Amino acid sequence: MALPIGNVASPLAQFLSQPGCPLIFESTWLRDGLESVAGLLSALDLVISSDDLAATLAGALGKPVWKIARPNAHWSWGAEGETSRWHPTARIFRVAQGNDEPTAAMRAELGQFAGV
Repeated sequence: MALPIGNVASPLAQFLSQPGCPLIFESTWLRDGLESVAGLLSALDLVISSDDLAATLAGALGKPVWKIARPNAHWSWGAEGETSRWHPTARIFRVAQGNDEPTAAMRAELGQFAGV
């Protein structure tokens, strides 16, 4: 699922709230360059990303970002905590060593964010 456009907050939150929902990485989003990506990101209400470029670019656009950070994440995301002084619009969801993505916490919060 890549960059849904339009009023999709409620259906997306319902889809992601289902245990075992597939999360698909779409690598073609970068093919048209950063200006195109910035245009797509600027249309979103929230960016959820494990990708540093997408998260950083969304933050530079002033968009709220939920960053999935692994233990070996870039130094600017910090080693602990939910915030980073380098990324003021980001909330950091951390992956513990050997665990899956922190999707359960994100699903719950996405429902609140979308008003579902």
